Formats: sequence, structure tokens, C-alpha cells
Amino acid sequence: MAMWMLFGVIWIASFLEYCSSMVLYISVATYYFNSSPEGDGSAEVGFAIQSTLGAHAGTVAFASFIIAVIRFIKIVFIYMAKQAEK
Repeated sequence: MAMWMLFGVIWIASFLEYCSSMVLYISVATYYFNSSPEGDGSAEVGFAIQSTLGAHAGTVAFASFIIAVIRFIKIVFIYMAKQAEK
């Protein structure tokens, strides 16, 4: 049960990490494309949050699941290596 809970914590942490990264990326992209030679544009953070959680939540969840599996395997192998040293 503890292993499942550890995996869940890793997955949730990865999801939050990559959601915040995607909001940042979309905000930067909207700032860049809203800018012109006459002046700076605006970063549409609200649109970025809506787009990330509305349209791309499944993509972020799937990507964070893959990253969580890799991190979980890494943690298990590190634990097994430390047990083997003892």
C-alpha cells in the first residue's frame, strides 16, 4: 500500500509541476505573438490556465504518468541498491 501511495504522490507532484510549466509556456507564447514592433503585447495567463486545465489536462496527466513511472522505477532501484550494499 505504501508503494501505491508513493507512486500517487510522485504522479501528483509531476502533474502539478508540468501544469505550471505548460501555463508558463503558453503565457510566454501569447506574449511573444501579441507583441509587435510598435509595443509589447500582453501575456494571457488566464487563457493559459484555461487552455492547460480545459483542453490539455489529459495530455499533461498522461505525460506526468510516464514521468512518474520512470521516477518510481528509479527510486525502487536506488532502494534496492542500498539494500544490496548492506
